[in-house]
Amino acid sequence: MHYILLSFVLLSILFTLHILSIFIPEEPPQLILPKQSAQTIPVNTTVAFIADLGLTLYSRRLLQIVKDVDIIVHSGDVDYEYEPHLFNQMLREEISNSTIYLASMGDHDMPRWDDYQKVPRSAPP
Repeated sequence: MHYILLSFVLLSILFTLHILSIFIPEEPPQLILPKQSAQTIPVNTTVAFIADLGLTLYSRRLLQIVKDVDIIVHSGDVDYEYEPHLFNQMLREEISNSTIYLASMGDHDMPRWDDYQKVPRSAPP
């Protein structure tokens, strides 16, 4: 009887691991780092942490609030419309050119992540 229960538990664990493996990307999420990332960061550096931004009026308002920080760290779900050129245009319009913008891939970014990495903030739309 204990063997049947143990077998059931082991099969349940294996099934759960299989289901979870479907949602885990083959490659780990990547972080876009600026070329000057090896330099020392000054003590008075200001950093804003954001996520799930999108392309709405609220997105623009949030970027206007943090526009003059030194570094923006965006922890995934860049925009839900999958429009890399529009997103980068919004960044160009709303934040300072001197702001370092770092982004990591969120689950909603997976379908077009390569496209977001190809469009630098200074490129034309």
